Amino acid sequence: MTVKITNPSKHGMPVTFGNPLATVPQTEPQVFWSGASNCPAQLLPQEKCKLVVQFAPEVPGKAYSTLTIFDNAGNANQEIELVGKGK
Repeated sequence: MTVKITNPSKHGMPVTFGNPLATVPQTEPQVFWSGASNCPAQLLPQEKCKLVVQFAPEVPGKAYSTLTIFDNAGNANQEIELVGKGK
């Protein structure tokens, strides 16, 4: 899955990301993890970037987790609920 990250501000401040940019909590087995990203340290107004989230289930059934993106936006940090289904 690819997460698109946007700074919608027209003339405001850049969004500054943390290091790491994003995390997924450790689980056993680990089925979700954050992958490659083309996001810079600061996302300027009207700019976009992408973050890849990997899903690799080891067993059938649904799996749940949360992706947290660390930033300084007004509503920081961003959390995205993740749901995947193993076959």
